Amino acid sequence: MRHWTGAGLVASAIGIALLAGAPGGGAQDQTGAIKERQALMKKQAEDLKVIQSYVTGETSRETAIAKANELLTLPPRIAGLFPPGTSNVEFPKATHAKPEIWQQWDRFKQVPIALGRAEQQLAEAVKSGRKQNVLDELDNVGRTGCGACHTYFRAPLKD
Repeated sequence: MRHWTGAGLVASAIGIALLAGAPGGGAQDQTGAIKERQALMKKQAEDLKVIQSYVTGETSRETAIAKANELLTLPPRIAGLFPPGTSNVEFPKATHAKPEIWQQWDRFKQVPIALGRAEQQLAEAVKSGRKQNVLDELDNVGRTGCGACHTYFRAPLKD
């Protein structure tokens, strides 16, 4: 029976190693996470730009409301798009995410929550139709959401 238990432990260890990701497999998942989070951030920027164009009269209120509602779906996904091992140290040419994200994970997780609150206020401002309120809330999103993360957790972009 002892021999069988030892073989079972070896098999379990191999299985765990395979589930943890063989060389290359984990990197593909990490690269996918990096691409997905970059796509999410670009989507946020596009939606915010459309909302900004509502203030200048280039976009309808209905379109701005739709974009504000889209924004509200994004913050809950953000933390999940930052798995360990996806910083600019491991992927220097693919991302600007600083290792501080994982060193200060509890602080980092609060940023999408604050962003979500700010985007909720933005959505309410857009629905109200008061363009000055929309401008104020766009500024708030930039400061408490985007800026809070990019200031501390993103390395400067280099052209």
